[in-house]
Amino acid sequence: QRMTTPCSQARVLANCARSLWGLTSPYSIKSLVSLLEKDLLLSPSTHSLYQVAKLDPVMVSVPKWVGGGGQDFVISPLVFQLWHDQMGPGDRFCVVPEGSHFFHTVSPDWVATELRQFWMQHEDSVIEPIHDCEKSALNLYSSSI
Repeated sequence: QRMTTPCSQARVLANCARSLWGLTSPYSIKSLVSLLEKDLLLSPSTHSLYQVAKLDPVMVSVPKWVGGGGQDFVISPLVFQLWHDQMGPGDRFCVVPEGSHFFHTVSPDWVATELRQFWMQHEDSVIEPIHDCEKSALNLYSSSI
């Protein structure tokens, strides 16, 4: 598949880098191309430049935070809509309109604020179960000694 394009691999990867990180990337295109070359060769992931895996939206019993970039060329608007439609009470769906696939590297302050608000929204409901879980783990550990 990679051999059928009339463009060089470097040119294709440079275009991918611009599309993935956007024009405001703090990284040079050359360093991003190098990173993408390594991903093509070494990535054990089912979702890479070579192959795209699909993660279907599902309902879960815990609150979820879903974020994305509005200018993402990897994840289509249809997929964002499917995730949005699966959101339940307490879930948070956030999109950076001008964000690329790696919106979190270009807008880390925005992501931090959104995640902080999400966790603060659930702070009271999450702390108690965590403490109960820790107690259970400690009891299990101390009974095995």
